[in-house]
Amino acid sequence: CYARYSHDYIDGGSFFGDIYAKTNIADVLRKELRTFTPQTVNLGGVCDSYQHAEREYKLMPGVLELLREHNIPTVISTKSTLVLRDIEILKKMDVRVAFTVTTMDETVAGLIEPGAPPPSERIEALRQLGEAGIKIGVHMMPILPYLTSDMQSMEAVYSAAKDIGAGYVLAGAVNLKGSTRKGFFDSIRESFPYEYGKIKQLY
Repeated sequence: CYARYSHDYIDGGSFFGDIYAKTNIADVLRKELRTFTPQTVNLGGVCDSYQHAEREYKLMPGVLELLREHNIPTVISTKSTLVLRDIEILKKMDVRVAFTVTTMDETVAGLIEPGAPPPSERIEALRQLGEAGIKIGVHMMPILPYLTSDMQSMEAVYSAAKDIGAGYVLAGAVNLKGSTRKGFFDSIRESFPYEYGKIKQLY
C-alpha cells in the first residue's frame, strides 16, 4: 500500500495489523460541516473506509448520512464489497464509487492484495451499484511492472469496466515514497521471487 509512508507519524505497530478507528468521526464531521466550503470529499484515498474493521464499527453510514444531508459531492475509493451494505444511502447522494482493480487475474490479485475480495467480486459489486443508479469507476492502480503491466492484463481490466458501464478507468504508476519502498520490495521478494530482480532494477 503506497499510503504506508503517510502513517509514519503513528510511530509503531503494524501497518496492516493495527487499525485505528476514529469512532467519533460523525460527531467531528458534523461540527466541521458547519463551516465547510462545499467541495468534493474523497473517502478512501489513503485508507479504505470499508476495510474489515468497518463491519464491526459501522462508522460509514453516519458519515454518508451527514454528507447527504449537506449535499456534499463525494467520491468513495475502495476494494471492499462491504460498500454494498450502504447502497440505500448512496442512492440518495451525489456520489461516485470507484473500486481498485489492478488485475483480473485472481491468483496475482490474491498475492498483491491479500485479504481483499477477488477482482470478479469487485466488478460484480460495481455492477450492482451502477444498476442502482450510482456513478461508478475503476482505479487500475498501481500498474505493477512485469505483474500487471502487459497489454493483455490491462485490456482485461478495461473490458470488465466497459462491460459494467463504468464511467471511467483511472490508471496510475507505483508510488514508492518513504517506508512504502521497503514494504513493496519485501512483498515482491516473497510473493514474486522470479520477478523481484527485474522490478528492483527498474527502480
